[in-house]
Parts: sequence; structure tokens; C-alpha cells
Amino acid sequence: MRGASTEGGSWPGPHAVRWTRVHENAPLPAELPGTLPRPATCYHCGQPLPSGGRIQTCIDGAQRAMCCPGCAAVAQAIVDNGLGDYYEKRDRFPDAPREAVADIVPGLEVFDRDEIQRSFVNRLTEHGREAALILEGISCPACIWLNEVHLARQPGILAAEVNYTTRRARVRWDERRTRLSYILAAIQAIGYRAYPYDPGAMEASRIRERRDA
Repeated sequence: MRGASTEGGSWPGPHAVRWTRVHENAPLPAELPGTLPRPATCYHCGQPLPSGGRIQTCIDGAQRAMCCPGCAAVAQAIVDNGLGDYYEKRDRFPDAPREAVADIVPGLEVFDRDEIQRSFVNRLTEHGREAALILEGISCPACIWLNEVHLARQPGILAAEVNYTTRRARVRWDERRTRLSYILAAIQAIGYRAYPYDPGAMEASRIRERRDA
């Protein structure tokens, strides 16, 4: 790559990410037709690329420009889980990740406590559990496909359904094989946020999404 210098690295945490930083005089990857971003924007979220060094993630055999390590982490998780078709199916960009995955996951362990789960987790059988969750960041039907397929592939998941209109997800799992915190972390690893459902939280989520739109 003439005139360009690169450096590599990884994003730490339970969902490790490989990325390459390409400095400013490096050529950007070619854009794809349709609704995908122009070279001056992040391939994952569509936000403008920062000046200076650029981060790239390999998607479908091509290096794609990312605006930040957060988007690189999410894109790599999508690719590593065999969900790269999401980028072909989407018709809108998702929200840019607000935080690094490594910073989010430890705080989810509180949702594994019995006293917390009593208010929103149903005990279906001796080991079967079900929870209604709010999903933030859903922007198009491809987001529904991505979340349902991704969750279905997680160990211990018995069923996962997401309603596009209400942004509510109903997830069933076997507590012997997984924990609710792992389920929430899996959702956040691909760039979405999940919370226990309650009407007040749902309205707050809608207000945030309208404000950030």
C-alpha cells in the first residue's frame, strides 16, 4: 500500500476484536452501491470518519473504514458470529456504539440476582426462564433479523423473538446453560442495548431514540 503506514491492535474484553489503524494518506475502501456509506463515512454506523488515523475491519473480504474502536468491535462481532449478511439486508444505519463492550459487560451481572429477576423474569419450568426486554438501537427490519439469529445461536437460548413495532424482545433460556447477563452481553456485543421491560423504561427509551435521531 504505497504511501500508507498501518498499525494493528485488539479491543480487549470478552468479545475480542482485531483491527487495523490506517493513517491519513492511506486510500479508503471502495464503497458498495445502494444505501451503504460513502468512503468518508463509517461502514458500520454511517458517521463521518475522524481526521488522522483510520480504523479498518475486514468484512466480506474487504477492509471497511470504521469511525472508532466501538464500531470496529461491533462489526467484528457480527462477522465473527457469521452474521455478515446483516450489512446486505439493512436499509438504515444503526446507532453508533456509545460505550466499549468491555466497559458495559461487568455491570450486567446485577441482572443475575434473584431479587432483581423477580420483577420481570418468569419461571416456566424448573430450569426454563423467560424475560421481556426492551431493545434500543433497532432501526430497520435487518436489526430484527440480526438480533433473533444472533440470540438463537447462543448456548442455552430456547427461543428469541423481537417485535419491530414495539422494540420488545421475548427471550427464553435454560439457566443451567446460560445467564441473563450473558444474554444481555450478547445483544450489546452486536451494537444494541437491552433492558428489562417496563412501561416507564419503554417511554424513556423512545424519548432517547427520538432525541438522538
